[in-house]
Amino acid sequence: SFQLLRGLRPHHARYVPWFTHELAYSGCEPTAATGVGTAACRSSWNCTLADQMMADFWDAVDGDQTEAIPNFSTQPAWIYDEHNQANLTALADYYGRLLAWYTKGGVMDECGVWHSSGHFYNITPVSYTHLTLRRRG
Repeated sequence: SFQLLRGLRPHHARYVPWFTHELAYSGCEPTAATGVGTAACRSSWNCTLADQMMADFWDAVDGDQTEAIPNFSTQPAWIYDEHNQANLTALADYYGRLLAWYTKGGVMDECGVWHSSGHFYNITPVSYTHLTLRRRG
């Protein structure tokens, strides 16, 4: 429970949402062209379910003060082709948007539409698929 976690007062606690559905990642569907121009672009950027658990964790460990480490490990299936090879550009774009969602107050999706999150977490260390990086600035 998050109350027990809060009682531990951990430093560098790692949050790892490994799920195989929309709770773990935001881009549930690939971006789709539905006509001409950005108005015809369709994106499925939605963090509603993931935000609930992230907020509970972040509050429980006082993440802004304890350098909690979100470990975003589950990518949307559409990042991979039929040979299970990741589109590295799409993967980098996805993770960049995901980090911005939690640190910059929102994200500009692939269609050029701003989605406000209201999150300004102080995420210093961040981990992607077992690779831990330090964000600067």
